Amino acid sequence: MSTISSVNATMPRVMSGASSRMSPNQKMTNLFQQIDTNNSGSITPAQFTQAFQNLNPPVAFKNMGHEAILSKLDSNGSNSISKQDFVAGMTKLMEQARNQAANGTAAPSPVQTISDSRASFDAILGNFINTHV
Repeated sequence: MSTISSVNATMPRVMSGASSRMSPNQKMTNLFQQIDTNNSGSITPAQFTQAFQNLNPPVAFKNMGHEAILSKLDSNGSNSISKQDFVAGMTKLMEQARNQAANGTAAPSPVQTISDSRASFDAILGNFINTHV
């Protein structure tokens, strides 16, 4: 077994519900280290996208989509996510997902969001046409 394989085999699967004995910050720190494949201390959009596709993110995160999560983590648009921003951002997103699940108010899927936006746009357009034509 190669060194990389043995390391990956012993690393917890944070996104799929790793050990509950670790704090959320530790889980996210471990996940950051998994994603930062070149050990640069930051994550690129490409690394994040690859990890999102290869790891097993929670359903709430799948519903949000990797681009929405990425934009929350890289809010300044630098195309680089620091460890500090990743840990803080992902911990916050996990808390929000848990709260929504506990309250039965899960975040809508991107398809539902687009559908709702389209319906709102159609209603506004219809009102505009009715009042101006």
